[in-house]
Amino acid sequence: MGYKFAGAAAAAAILMSTSLAAATDDAVGGVVTDTIEHELTTAIHVWAPDAAGDYPIAFALHGTGVDFGRDWDVIGSALAREGIVTFAPDYHASDWKTGDLERVTREAECGYRYARQVADRYGGNLDEPVIFMGHSIGGTYALTGGLGIDRFGPSGDFDECFEGVPRPELIVPISGCHVQAAGMTFDPRPAVYGSGDATVLFVGAEHDNVCPAWQSVEASEAFSEAGLDATSLVIPDATHMSLLGHEVVDDEWVTLVDDPAASAVVDAITEAVDRLR
Repeated sequence: MGYKFAGAAAAAAILMSTSLAAATDDAVGGVVTDTIEHELTTAIHVWAPDAAGDYPIAFALHGTGVDFGRDWDVIGSALAREGIVTFAPDYHASDWKTGDLERVTREAECGYRYARQVADRYGGNLDEPVIFMGHSIGGTYALTGGLGIDRFGPSGDFDECFEGVPRPELIVPISGCHVQAAGMTFDPRPAVYGSGDATVLFVGAEHDNVCPAWQSVEASEAFSEAGLDATSLVIPDATHMSLLGHEVVDDEWVTLVDDPAASAVVDAITEAVDRLR
């Protein structure tokens, strides 16, 4: 959702390794999965290509509902098959309910720093584009972490873990509530999140009844007007959860195998990475 991350004035409500559709000619093949943890981080799920290489890395933040990074299993596996190492932490995305965002700030940023630190174990190369992406409220956290150079960058004042590191080249908020939610309104301009610079790809779902796609479009326009390289993509026939390759059916979390919505998200991310190279 479109909530404000660390230091913002307000926060609002909402948020089996499997393959997607047939791999492209450039795909690397199989996937290695892992779960890692440092004393300064929560558990972080990893999906990586099973072939040696120099790959971009992605750091992915889930939304609310369940606080598990494995929500990214479909997207993470698919990105790994396309040659992108994906890290997704377990973190307390739902802390917005208390208004205390220090823990979620720490878990997200420390996870991002640690992922960069260990990326080479999985073939990740930090000279390749680095991606910070998030779903629902995770997209807002990704914007704040991704653009928050003054607080989180190499010269920033956030000192709770490791050293400050560069911000990502690409930020991908997926199904975010960037303008309004639960009777609250938000300022979609990039200055709300930080003073950093990155390419931003806002992804929305045509049938999203949680964070309607027009909010992704409007946020993209606000970012572009502020001088950032921002675009929006609305996935046809998709819902809030199907963009991750999941859906809730009879209150059960269901994995959608070979889902076109999730495939479209993966294609959009890989194409954005290729443009940054």
